[in-house]
Amino acid sequence: MKIIYKTMLLSVVVLSFFSCGNDDEPGIDTPPSNPELMVAEDALFVRIGEDTGAELEVLQGGGEYNAFSTNENIAKTEVVDGKIMIKGISIGKTYIVVSDKNGYYEKKPILVGLTDVIELDKTEVKIESLLNMSVYATVNITKGNGGYKVVSDNPKVTVSVSENGAITIMGKPEDIETPTTALVTVTDAIGITSVFDVCISAHRTDVLKLDETNVEAEGAVGKAFSVMINVVDGNGGYKVVSNNPEVSVSVTMSGAIKVTGILKSADTDLVATITVTDILNLKATCQIRIIPTDNPYTEEEIQTILSNSSRRYYLDDRDMITPGWKVNFKNVQQNMRITYGWEYYDYHFLLTFGNDRSEGKKIDATFSCYNYYYPSFIIYEEEPVVLEIIKNNGSRIWGVFSFTKDAVLHRGYFCDSI
Repeated sequence: MKIIYKTMLLSVVVLSFFSCGNDDEPGIDTPPSNPELMVAEDALFVRIGEDTGAELEVLQGGGEYNAFSTNENIAKTEVVDGKIMIKGISIGKTYIVVSDKNGYYEKKPILVGLTDVIELDKTEVKIESLLNMSVYATVNITKGNGGYKVVSDNPKVTVSVSENGAITIMGKPEDIETPTTALVTVTDAIGITSVFDVCISAHRTDVLKLDETNVEAEGAVGKAFSVMINVVDGNGGYKVVSNNPEVSVSVTMSGAIKVTGILKSADTDLVATITVTDILNLKATCQIRIIPTDNPYTEEEIQTILSNSSRRYYLDDRDMITPGWKVNFKNVQQNMRITYGWEYYDYHFLLTFGNDRSEGKKIDATFSCYNYYYPSFIIYEEEPVVLEIIKNNGSRIWGVFSFTKDAVLHRGYFCDSI
């Protein structure tokens, strides 16, 4: 046993000696390990087309490479002479998976499209608007891959984009001194981006101007009149007042001024001075004069009446034939008088005038009416009227009439066959 023990101990010492000697021996290298596969880091853009393929660069690896696309509808790949070649098929994003003989693999994103840039027809949008009044502008995408999205970094400037790449911008200046600004980012289907600046400033002028400073218009007694005036240059924030309580005024943000009232006297013109003020306290005035008239319709209204040849009877701009009524139309000549109109039981609408259907004013014309028009009955009995045949074309006639009752001018018209 002692002999065996001594022999084993000697063996351990010898092995330990040689082991330590190898660590210190110069010029002996450890065999190298297999290199890991490394593919270019950035996403590769591949242009669609027969002759526009791209190469996915392998930085290091074990050779004998294989590659495939995770979506061959977007891109296809093949290995040619050890190079990984990619062909673009359709717009989109996919991945190329590369492997080598050592079993390493890498997965890299691929962008496929028509272009690797988004081009716009403008890189800066500068527009003016009246204070607190929205304004619109358009930027067009002239080059890109479709599937566009737009975003503004300022919620006060809203943006949208159409399918064909028309970008609509909307915003308004909220301060006379400080413009409203935004940076708009455009992104296409494969993540390519482009940006442009928007600046919306408030319009500034030193003079407030109106398109009219002296307005005369005709008005019928007892009827509402309306006159429009416009600010042609100003700074927004408009206010308007009238010095006559019988004349009401209002103004829109864009400077459209509406003047309204009711002419109460046939003998006196209705006169008012209106004053307009803008945000910078600039002022402009306009003199308004409404002249009483017994003409029931303007020339423009007459032309509108003549443009329609259908049978109809109107009073104060209301159709006097109730839908569904089978009225008995009147077109008679007796006792040297002509009567036009209709009857329905006790209800009626009748105009009677001298024995003449020619164009012109008629003497001794009268109007009778018994009808219901919500919320009350309309009753006139042999009311004297001013009646004029405004057209007779041989088969139909058009007539207008008017009369004053209780200080109110009423008007009507009719069209019927000869």
